[in-house]
Amino acid sequence: MSTWRDKINEMMTELQQERDELRVKMALGKAELKDELAELDGKLDELKGKAAAWADKADDQLDDVLDDAKEKASGWLGELKEGYQKLRERMTGDDAPPPPA
Repeated sequence: MSTWRDKINEMMTELQQERDELRVKMALGKAELKDELAELDGKLDELKGKAAAWADKADDQLDDVLDDAKEKASGWLGELKEGYQKLRERMTGDDAPPPPA
């Protein structure tokens, strides 16, 4: 299962590859695009920082949700087991099923 960090890193890699391709084309004669590319580079650097923070936050929130779900499921399972045990104890005589192995 990929994490948000993996997805963000994949997007950043794609953007950096596109940037690198543009740099090559620019070196071949597109000097007028240099200023625009420099501006986009600044925005990409800014986005990298934000994306890393967003990925960390998303991963932390997902971990919290999964921990909460595990805790609740464990409580529900315990409650059901306790209920079954009480029913088993209330049964008497030959009709009582054997305890689980």
